Amino acid sequence: MTGARLPTEIGMHHRLLQQQQECVRRWLGVFQRYFRLVRENLEDFQGVEEEARVHHADPHEKRIMRINGWKDMNADGTRYRDKHYITPHRGKLFVIGFMKPEEYAKFGKKPRLVVDIGISGSLASFRIMDILKHAVAATPFVFDDGEVSFVLKPDEDALVHAFTRLRTPPKRWYAVVFSDDCCFSVRVGSDILRFNFDLSNCDASIGPSIFELLEEMPPANMRCELHAVLSQCLMPLKIRSLVERKSVLLRPKFHKMYSGNGATTLLDTIGNFLCVVNVAYGHGFSSRGIQQSARDAGFILTGTEPLARFQELQFLKHSPVELDDGTIVPVLNAGVWVRAWGACKRDLPGRGDFVRRAEAFQRGLLTGMYPSISFPAKQIAQQTNEGVDHDATSYARAHVTRKVLTGYRKHELTDEQFLQRYNPDASDIEQFRLFAALRVGQEFSSPFIAKILKMDYDLGLAEGAVDSTELFHHSKIRG
Repeated sequence: MTGARLPTEIGMHHRLLQQQQECVRRWLGVFQRYFRLVRENLEDFQGVEEEARVHHADPHEKRIMRINGWKDMNADGTRYRDKHYITPHRGKLFVIGFMKPEEYAKFGKKPRLVVDIGISGSLASFRIMDILKHAVAATPFVFDDGEVSFVLKPDEDALVHAFTRLRTPPKRWYAVVFSDDCCFSVRVGSDILRFNFDLSNCDASIGPSIFELLEEMPPANMRCELHAVLSQCLMPLKIRSLVERKSVLLRPKFHKMYSGNGATTLLDTIGNFLCVVNVAYGHGFSSRGIQQSARDAGFILTGTEPLARFQELQFLKHSPVELDDGTIVPVLNAGVWVRAWGACKRDLPGRGDFVRRAEAFQRGLLTGMYPSISFPAKQIAQQTNEGVDHDATSYARAHVTRKVLTGYRKHELTDEQFLQRYNPDASDIEQFRLFAALRVGQEFSSPFIAKILKMDYDLGLAEGAVDSTELFHHSKIRG
């Protein structure tokens, strides 16, 4: 909430922000040259209000919210006159913070603060940020001996391109970035080292120098609007009690990354660019050297040990499957399936028999996760949850898995190929097929399922989970 990292180390957060400011100053000229190339790929920008009028009903997961918000703004006469694009609350300007609800998180992870910028603030930012993100995705950050690219969404062609370059970097080093997600590959002697980098507490790591750096990106006709959008992160933050009529108002001294702000992804991406470049030209590629280079850029970096195998790379929850002819197929990690299986937020959608609704939901979940990939374990799960389509199937496919890889070509894989990331043996494959055969209400535990959750989410299985030998003795539906 306060944007401070490592609170047990007094002063560490502010020292990192100072180092980040110095790092931005060192690399400023390089970023300015890159931003000039980005501007060449920008779409025309018609101003915040006109862009919102034209594009508020564009296809998007928040489309209905935007349509209703635009209607409400026109009904009450709201216009973008305020310099922050935020509608006052009873004449006062502030944003509202609340805890992110129903978040699946690791054990011991602190609750996350979500900030409500308001519909006017959201409608002001979405188009300018979309335009800038598309331009960055179209403009690789190229150096004499390396390159950083930004992937806008989990598209098959974009991921195949990135994984191909991570497998064999065309120059000395290559990195692909989205927000706080990053894969990095570098040639060291005759070896190629590959890493899954992760910026710890990424939003809290974005200091005022990153905000100032982002403001350098657009041309003059967009800079004023971008400045106003970023100034939302200077607004007072009100946190209300859920049990008492009390609230506290926090006034930031400088820009703080508010998670509801539309610039979050791009700010994290620019920060990641800075970190990657500083690592590429920093203190070498030992774990300690990488961490020191990241700290010099103002970040705490994890994932600094090289991966044992190319298939262990993970980007946007996808890993590369390498076929016998060298073709790369990006596949959604099995851990996403394992963690989601047998769970539904709130009530199951649809009406009627509980088991039928649950099976239909499972079927929709699996189809949405792997729409064009076929492999034996998927077929087992589909047969286990077979039946006619149901409202719950459509709901799971449309809402729960909407961020899964798009534009996927048809692929037939073996279970061994699908699970390449986890380096399975024959026993592991059998355990996974037992998992796929689970019926509603059954429990299951195995070392291989635990390995998948550990690799993908750093999670363990719940204590008391039954062993696979007891699989078919625990079929009572837990309501």
